[in-house]
Amino acid sequence: MTWGLTRSIAQVIIFYTRIWNWFQAVYRICLHFTAAGDVAFYRGGLVCAGFMTVFNLALMNDAVETFVKWIPKPLP
Repeated sequence: MTWGLTRSIAQVIIFYTRIWNWFQAVYRICLHFTAAGDVAFYRGGLVCAGFMTVFNLALMNDAVETFVKWIPKPLP
């Protein structure tokens, strides 16, 4: 595999795990807490999900910056 293809695959995996999987998990857990009628866990889950979402977005920002920085460079 070439360097660019390897880096692109890694970027796709990062996007998939940090965005797609994360938001699906948050949605499902919030639905579960709502269905169970557990307001305290629902609110706590929203707060924690908000903080973790900010963390995931920061990691995504770093991953994109690194991708843009290294993709045009030749294989070391």
